[in-house]
Amino acid sequence: MRNHAQQGALVFFARLAAVTAAYYLGGRLGLSIPYLGSHVSLIWPPTGIALAAMLRWGFGMWPAVWLGAFLVNMAVDSTAGLAAGIAVGNTAGPLLAAFLFRRAGLHLSMDRRRDLLAYLGVAASCMAVNATNGALNLVHADVLAWENFSSAWLLWWLGDTVGALLVGIPLLSLSRISLAKAFRGWRGGETLLLLLGVAATGGWLFVTRNAGSAVLFLPFLMLAWLAVRSGVFSASMASLLLSLIAAWGTSQGFGPFYSGDPHQGLAMLWGYTATLSIIAVLITSLISEQAASEERLRLALEATEDGVWDWNIASGELYWSPRYYTMLGYGPEELPPTYEQWASLLHPEDRGRTAESLGKQMSDGTQLQLEFRLAAKNGEWRWILSRGRVVEWDGEGKPRRMIGTHTDITERRKMEESLRESNRMLDEVQHIAHLGAWSFDPATKEIRWTDEVFRLAGIERQPKAPGVVEFMEHVHPDDRGKLRDALARWQEEGSPCELELRYGRPDGSYSFVLTRAKPVLHEGTVVKVVGSVLDITERKRMEEALRENEEKYRVLFELSPLGISLTDPEGNIVEANRASEQLLELGRETRAARKIGEDSWRVLRPDLSPMPPEEFPSVLALRERRRIDNVEMGVTLPQGDVAWLSVSAAPVPLEKYGVAIAFIDITARRHAEMALLDLNRTLEQRVREEVTKNLDQERLLIQQSRLAAMGEMIGNIAHQWRQPINALNLLLANIRDAYEFGELNRGEIERQVETGNRLIQKMSATIDDFRDFFRPNKEKAPFQLAKVVEEVKNILGASLAHHGVRLEVEILDDVTAMGYANECAQALLNLVNNAKESLVAREATDGVIRVTVSRDGGMAVARVRDNGGGVPEDILPKIFDPYFTTKPKGTGIGLYMSKIIVENNMGGRLAARNVPGGAEFTLAVPAA
Repeated sequence: MRNHAQQGALVFFARLAAVTAAYYLGGRLGLSIPYLGSHVSLIWPPTGIALAAMLRWGFGMWPAVWLGAFLVNMAVDSTAGLAAGIAVGNTAGPLLAAFLFRRAGLHLSMDRRRDLLAYLGVAASCMAVNATNGALNLVHADVLAWENFSSAWLLWWLGDTVGALLVGIPLLSLSRISLAKAFRGWRGGETLLLLLGVAATGGWLFVTRNAGSAVLFLPFLMLAWLAVRSGVFSASMASLLLSLIAAWGTSQGFGPFYSGDPHQGLAMLWGYTATLSIIAVLITSLISEQAASEERLRLALEATEDGVWDWNIASGELYWSPRYYTMLGYGPEELPPTYEQWASLLHPEDRGRTAESLGKQMSDGTQLQLEFRLAAKNGEWRWILSRGRVVEWDGEGKPRRMIGTHTDITERRKMEESLRESNRMLDEVQHIAHLGAWSFDPATKEIRWTDEVFRLAGIERQPKAPGVVEFMEHVHPDDRGKLRDALARWQEEGSPCELELRYGRPDGSYSFVLTRAKPVLHEGTVVKVVGSVLDITERKRMEEALRENEEKYRVLFELSPLGISLTDPEGNIVEANRASEQLLELGRETRAARKIGEDSWRVLRPDLSPMPPEEFPSVLALRERRRIDNVEMGVTLPQGDVAWLSVSAAPVPLEKYGVAIAFIDITARRHAEMALLDLNRTLEQRVREEVTKNLDQERLLIQQSRLAAMGEMIGNIAHQWRQPINALNLLLANIRDAYEFGELNRGEIERQVETGNRLIQKMSATIDDFRDFFRPNKEKAPFQLAKVVEEVKNILGASLAHHGVRLEVEILDDVTAMGYANECAQALLNLVNNAKESLVAREATDGVIRVTVSRDGGMAVARVRDNGGGVPEDILPKIFDPYFTTKPKGTGIGLYMSKIIVENNMGGRLAARNVPGGAEFTLAVPAA
């Protein structure tokens, strides 16, 4: 903590020193071309330095500003009092401006017009403090006559304002981002050239006597270019550079603003430089605001998942935003942006309606809003909502251009269809449940019924439901009073209610209905009553039947082999069947003295630890008023044995009861589980032993696979050696013939020996090629994928030719891959061998294997395609599984090992698919 504090203090004092030095040097520069005496300059750079320091490093920089101002004024022969007084004003103005900037939320990057306007307004206002204080101090010290006070004040204010504008803006906008925008990459050269151009133009205009006023505004072009291309920092720095050159040149009698009076020339220059700086910053602010608006529009479109389209009606060309392609799953190169292409994707049922709507919109100028289906790449139809309008017409009033948006509403359409289906299901459910709905308007006394209420009333569907008086006549006389009281409560209190009524049907019978009503209030007044009607006639009959059967269920309760107990709300056991008393070995007297939460139960958890009463399922159900299911627990019986039970408990929704408890004896199952647990412990050891055996077998199979691959490589060597061996045989025969005919001499022998050595070296090189081919790489390294393919071709060329198979190689892109070259070659060798074996098994006379090398994004890709008939679709997903093979003597390891090499070791991918006439394997590894 102390080190951090010390470092912070060092940084703070270093900044104070830097600000003091910069203020002093800037002040000496400004006073080097004084406008009025030795104290008033028309361009005062320290104001911009002070503002930037306080805004970027905090208000704590004010002592450095005061000290710098004091030292500058002492340097021009001011008294200590005068220097201190002027320094107070030069500090107060920037400090007040910095405070107001912070309150206004100024962006230091000046990327908004409001930032520039706020900067100009606040700086201009606060510099009045500097000017007033400075001019008064000069008058008080007799350095300035009172009659010159107003002109001195104006010049002082102008100088501070220009200094804040020319120096403050570049210092405030300086950042890593602004530097990167101006000087990153090739743009840095462009920025430097423009800065040099501004300096050169300024030198030509203001340091020579040859430039005319006609080219005075030439720098504006370069400043505008800098503002557009490199940002506010570069443009403001160029303005500062040009202003310094112009001020020096004008003070020395050069440039178009010099008129013999340097003061008059500097005054004209003041307006010129201020205009330069304001225009440069204003251009960058406008560009930043435009970019921000475009970004907001892009983000808004992305957030709403809407796309934009622009249709040139005359040419038929269309612009689609990227969202259009993602909606349909196509890439931009797959869908030409034309009206014909769009129309070809329309659902046949929507084409006529869509064309009619487009024609109507273009004829009467109404806004287009149309829903239609388009064919997606995956074959499904996507619902699109398109909104648009004609925005341009030709000279004859015909529509020429139309723009709009498109939104994927497939999910909404699915939801709407689902909602319609839900409503149909709801209607059906209401019909099945005999449930209807109604509403009552207290003002008009009008009643509305749904179809189900008419059915429950036993009358035909009518445009209007019966009125209150007619409805009351059908209610059973004994229930009319309840209905009148309910109507009064609805209107007076606005309270919901529930009523059971008997309603008379046309056949003279009465049906029982349960109606629930809820008033709808507006500002405390009932404006409507809505409710439901449920036919409970059957329920009423069942209630009577239930009362009759209650005793029967009581008998079943006692005879049930399931232990059942009931408690009161306090947890006392009030009822228990015979099975519960037997399972717990409790008599009725003992049971009555027990509560469900007492410690005397001595209950165990499944792990044999004591279960506290608060965990008892009956206690949880009583306390939390929820159902607890199948809790296993051991209960210590009075004789000391433990009975293992599966207990469930649930609150009973009756006033005199608390919870119902049901339990079954699982003691025998518990003992069996313990025995099974012991068996599982021994079983785990057996499983480990079997796994070890399987791993050994797997290693043996892999070794056999390697031996088989080595045998196959020896076969390839044999094919490679067949030609040189035949040549050696011919060479020996030539030597013998030469000897028999007496033509054998030393020269002939040396020539034949040299030929034999070349053949032997070729055979030796073949061995080296095969040995290097299978030597594993230790580290990843760049390699040419085409070279690997060529090595595979060299190795397998003779074998393929022997079997009449033609290998074609096409290098679309000589891409460099990153990984293990030999391992990649081994995988490619497996793929080509598999293709060859497929062609040999088919006994093809026109067998062709085509290997194509290309780049696909960041991947180096080799595709191996054959015309061997392809892989059966039912086994295609399994071909990379270990030990899976369709060959009579295959091991099923080759493709599996190739996939491990490519995907696990090299971070690539290996896939297969069927193509017309055969199969295609794609090997992709990262490109270097």
